[in-house]
Amino acid sequence: MPDKTILIVDDTPANIAAALAILKDQYRTRVATSGAKALEHAGAADKPDLILLDVTMPDMDGYEVCGRLKADPETASIPVVFLTARTEAEDEAKGFELGAVDYIHKPFNPTVVRARVHTHLLLRDTLKQIEERNAALDEKTRMLESLSVKLSKYLSPQVYASIFTGSRDVELATERKRLTVFFSDIKDFTATTADMQPEDLTAMLNRYFTAMSKIALAHGAHIDKFIGDAMLMFFGDPETKGAEEDARACVRMAVAMQRQMVELQQEWRASGFEQPFEMRVGINTGYCNCRQFRLGRPHGLHDHRR
Repeated sequence: MPDKTILIVDDTPANIAAALAILKDQYRTRVATSGAKALEHAGAADKPDLILLDVTMPDMDGYEVCGRLKADPETASIPVVFLTARTEAEDEAKGFELGAVDYIHKPFNPTVVRARVHTHLLLRDTLKQIEERNAALDEKTRMLESLSVKLSKYLSPQVYASIFTGSRDVELATERKRLTVFFSDIKDFTATTADMQPEDLTAMLNRYFTAMSKIALAHGAHIDKFIGDAMLMFFGDPETKGAEEDARACVRMAVAMQRQMVELQQEWRASGFEQPFEMRVGINTGYCNCRQFRLGRPHGLHDHRR
């Protein structure tokens, strides 16, 4: 059973009969004998797949019908083929300017009409498939963007950039690298915080970790993890400036953190905390076996102090 519907718009019975004879065996057909009826059919829920449109009609000619169809988002995508006795070049040009996909002169050759109708229906189906695929790709793109935003909260900037710029392949592997590892914790953390209220402790830790994270990122550290009151970071992967410069950068970061701690201690004392946090730092450079999923993480550091 034919699955495409052709709307034939003409006010001359003989022309309608000729078009029906050409198309009825291959397509479902509808007929409109005026421009107003054509717009009514085109705007219905079961829209035609293609419109064969005469130019010369009373009340509303084919050019006006075509213009209205293309101006309405609901009907703009329906292919319009002019089938008319108007054969002047300027008439044909006007039809194309209004948005028609083809312009066939009367008297018409049945084989030509069938071939062009088939071609334009095929083109419409192809464009529709492309639009659907693009819509699906847009949706996948939005999903990936959403995922990347969520992942950015859990990955260091270096890892995040390497993943989403495609500069590293996704793989699980082990590499041996020379890293400078930074470890810090808060001196006498348990004793210092034993009598603190949970809300005060949470506020102090958040302030502390936030300040230190900003310093770490500014110096190019890869923040590996926070463990209670401790921080583990490293230099040398996924980006490195050489073992010596990585170590120097780590030391500069540690000094900046200790200076920041002086300011934080003053802030905490002003807020009434008699025993503000004191930060202890350890730095080590050595070879690590880095177990990687796309990017390395330090594992199994061997003692090789600088």
